[in-house]
Amino acid sequence: MNCHICEQETDFRCRDCDDPVCEDCCVPMTIHNQIDYVLCMCCHEGNEARRALKHFAEEERLEAVNQAKAEKAAERKRRYNLPENVSKRAAARLQRKLLKREESRKRLEESIKLIREMFKGMF
Repeated sequence: MNCHICEQETDFRCRDCDDPVCEDCCVPMTIHNQIDYVLCMCCHEGNEARRALKHFAEEERLEAVNQAKAEKAAERKRRYNLPENVSKRAAARLQRKLLKREESRKRLEESIKLIREMFKGMF
């Protein structure tokens, strides 16, 4: 058998294309790829291209998602500063303040009533 890339005599076959490939034309195992099979350079470049395309598609998807989030945030910020929304928030804040004041007044009256009852018989 001769290598389909350089025509040298070989006994190895590529895992993907099943063509004969010599040791010089196959992808060497490194700590980064950790392959334990024979893979010719043609198939390896195809795999790398597919992996790169997949990575770029994922990056584009993430960029589109981030842009949509940024647009929503800008719209939310624009709506937050509208005069009618500012007045609504101010009215709600005032309402909460009045409710809190009323609850505090009721608690104070109950406390005074309880203290009067405690000291009623003493004087």
